[in-house]
Amino acid sequence: MDRSNMELFPHVLDHKSEAIARVEGEAGLAKAEDHSGSEWVDYAYEFLCGYCRRHREVFPPDLWEAGLEVPSSPRAMGAVMQRGIREGIIRPIIWRGMICCKTNPYRHNATTPVYESIEYKDGRPF
Repeated sequence: MDRSNMELFPHVLDHKSEAIARVEGEAGLAKAEDHSGSEWVDYAYEFLCGYCRRHREVFPPDLWEAGLEVPSSPRAMGAVMQRGIREGIIRPIIWRGMICCKTNPYRHNATTPVYESIEYKDGRPF
């Protein structure tokens, strides 16, 4: 895996408890999903599943470049990625205890996590 363009960020929570952070995170994801519509989120999740069968590494901008339709709110992608994590399709790449990230040109070069496809194994899809 090419880690030359990745940055590392500690996987830690701030002063909030994990339960509060989870509730606030789910509320934010629901808001993002509302802005793009649950139909788009379902479509994007199916696209993610297909992409994961063919690729070892998943970086959200790569999904746009592979043909995923852009939603009305770019934040809706967070709902899709979180669903992928919950459903066991992807997981963040952790290296030395930190989440690997790359800069995202679709989000003003903000850092965005890089994920590992759980459905891709040994150079060939399941």
